[in-house]
Amino acid sequence: MSSTQFWKDSDEAPLPQGLANILAEVTEIDQKLSEIEVELKRMKARRTRLEEMAVEEMTAGGLDGVKVSGRSWRVEDSHHLSVAMDRRDEVLEAARDMGLDVDVLTQVNTARLKALLKEKATEAGKESGRPLSSGTPLEGVVSEFVVSRLRHRAS
Repeated sequence: MSSTQFWKDSDEAPLPQGLANILAEVTEIDQKLSEIEVELKRMKARRTRLEEMAVEEMTAGGLDGVKVSGRSWRVEDSHHLSVAMDRRDEVLEAARDMGLDVDVLTQVNTARLKALLKEKATEAGKESGRPLSSGTPLEGVVSEFVVSRLRHRAS
């Protein structure tokens, strides 16, 4: 049966009631999911803004951590790296110069590179808010930014 014939037949012939009910429920669920997605986006945006405000308050107040609402809250610096594809070889060479095991980096894996840089920074006693690549051969070779994030765990 061609699709043209199917549509023509469907329009003319009544659908079985069970199928009509199923399709109506699928449509209803799709509508509810759309509404929930809009609300979820709104709530996530609100949560992000509240987190930013909390980070500002905790940082301004010099608070290392607080316990509120059954959670222990702290501000943690979150480092992000990116490497342009055309700088791959330069990054691997700089990592080699730092004594990093580049054999595990068959391609530039920024998560692994970040972990290795974090380990080196900890060993060197580097301040947590400073870029991990600063003072290393990777400085200027990788793009890096640091974002202070609100973190928590159940008390």
